[in-house]
Amino acid sequence: MSERVAEMAAAAINVLSRPPTRANTIFERTLGMLSSTRANNRKRGRNPKTCSWHVFLLNKAYEYLPPTTELDRLNRNLLGSPMSERPGLLETMKKKSEFSLNITMEELEDQLIAKYPDVPLARIGFHLARVNEGKKIEVIRANTVDGVRHLVKNGKLWLIPKREISLPLSENADDSVANEESRDTELCELDNVTEGADNREGADRARAGEDQSEDDFVVPPLRRLRRRVGTRRAAIRCRNTVAEYAAAVHRRIPENSSSTQNLISTSNEYIEVLDSEDEELQQVLDASSMEIINQPLTPETGKSFSDLLLEYQGKVNLFDTQEIIISRRNVLKSCFRALRRPSFDLNCKLYVKFSGEMGMDHGGPRRELFRLAVNELMASSLFEGPANGKTFAHNIHNLDTKEYQLAGRLVGLSLAQDGPGISLNPDLYQLMTRGPDVNVNTAFDLDLIPDEDARNKLKQLKEVRNADEMDTFLAANGEWMLGQGFTNTWRLKFTEVNRAVATLIKQLIFYRTSAEINQFTSGVNEVFGLWDTVKKDPACWSAVFCTPNILLSKESFMDQCSISWSLAGSNRRLKEEESIYSWEVFLQDIGEKTVPLTFEELLVFCTGADKIPPAGFPSKISIMFYEVDAEETRLPSVSTCALHLNLPRGSTPENLTSLFLRAVKESEGFGKI
Repeated sequence: MSERVAEMAAAAINVLSRPPTRANTIFERTLGMLSSTRANNRKRGRNPKTCSWHVFLLNKAYEYLPPTTELDRLNRNLLGSPMSERPGLLETMKKKSEFSLNITMEELEDQLIAKYPDVPLARIGFHLARVNEGKKIEVIRANTVDGVRHLVKNGKLWLIPKREISLPLSENADDSVANEESRDTELCELDNVTEGADNREGADRARAGEDQSEDDFVVPPLRRLRRRVGTRRAAIRCRNTVAEYAAAVHRRIPENSSSTQNLISTSNEYIEVLDSEDEELQQVLDASSMEIINQPLTPETGKSFSDLLLEYQGKVNLFDTQEIIISRRNVLKSCFRALRRPSFDLNCKLYVKFSGEMGMDHGGPRRELFRLAVNELMASSLFEGPANGKTFAHNIHNLDTKEYQLAGRLVGLSLAQDGPGISLNPDLYQLMTRGPDVNVNTAFDLDLIPDEDARNKLKQLKEVRNADEMDTFLAANGEWMLGQGFTNTWRLKFTEVNRAVATLIKQLIFYRTSAEINQFTSGVNEVFGLWDTVKKDPACWSAVFCTPNILLSKESFMDQCSISWSLAGSNRRLKEEESIYSWEVFLQDIGEKTVPLTFEELLVFCTGADKIPPAGFPSKISIMFYEVDAEETRLPSVSTCALHLNLPRGSTPENLTSLFLRAVKESEGFGKI
């Protein structure tokens, strides 16, 4: 000890004996000497081998941290914190999830996916994120787990899905599971005598004809309420689990096996073990498994179309936006002008601003843009032919201005961001994806040929039955065939008519416009390499490049809706039931064409899209209600972003029809009702 003191004293004397300078005073040198001495005597710590964070899964990409009420709602819906972190019955503190620093990022993602067995994160995909000091959510760009540790530090690790996860519970607080569970608990604590007295009092009031207030409601039987809550929660938990099980069994079936029925029986037996008594739960599980079973797996990739489309849409950067300003008078021209900008980023989520309108784009304006732009594109001079079988128009001016390339970019963006597809001629699509060696369908409808003169000549050639008729046809149309590049015209035999017709069809719909087709497909491929993906599995992607024109029906429209009811037995609920009756009568009138409105126009009013997107809407259209003021007329309104439809309570069929016709016909644009 004395030696150590002597050493420090000698060092201090040496420091004091040096002449002080402006940049190195006695105090600074003494402090530096003592600090270096301590540092030299401090033992080095070991590098950590693990790291731990609180993990939280959001349901969609947020720009800023959601409020606490929203985070609690996610926890109630099997998202939020994983079950392994939630405190037990006698615990108060949440646990942290621990990860090794020696694992790869892929292994880290697998461990995070395993923490949410009821959420199909493997199919949806997700980003790792953190929250900065301004409560803004930032995506983590790291290649190692240690890199993630340095960025997150002691904060929370947030998981952002690449596609919005629809919450199964209602947005209405009166209908939430938390309120139902609290009411269930309160009912369980009631004494049987008190419960009987309350029920008798309610019955006496009903017989006396007393008017119930807005907050009065008839309490349903305790057993039914508790069973309904349990059924709903069990159905939510089991839907993805059973679906994944059915898909796994499907993949294990040998190729030479025709045991589809065995698969169905196997999955049903698995479901029966879960709950063989609850019929409602059984129906939910059966429907879930059958959706997976009936979804075909393509031989080229072994994936279903929904898997391929979700995988493609998951490449969109949801955390950066690309603003695009659109004029409703020139939608396609506005899109092309934006796509020509050097700074335009095809990888980011679009933020659509319609000029002169006040709407904020959280999904609705984007759907409306793609609907208007794709419809205008198909009707433009870039394409020709009928609506259900478009072919490319030969236009040198559009080639020079690269408008076919811009059209390809637009189609790629539309499919990447929940927009509609296009309707190409099926034979043209086969030639584009599989090459010119593909034989044209012998039953090709010649009426799909846009050029009327060429169409008539092909019909005449197809009707040739002998050598004399062939000579007559060639005498009148031989020069035309030579002009199409058919050099063997004068040696053509009547037995080769079908081959000649097929070759000329290829010329008219494919070879003649090959430059336009190449420019279009190169534009499509600029959006995450979509065309390369399409050529790997053409049959699967034909659903969005040869989109059939299927009209909506009352049933298909109702399938896209859900109702946010008030409490059963309340006065509000009675009025809402009257409104839903009027709503269903209104839909029936549309189906029977007794009102000047179509389901497509109604869907545009509610969502911005005129058809159901290829991957479906992010959630169902939630029908909500508002009170009607007798002194004013309030039209039904919608939020195309949140997919909310607001109906007046207690409206009659005649009144609701009149209000809807005004709302739909007189409200073009956002924020104009």
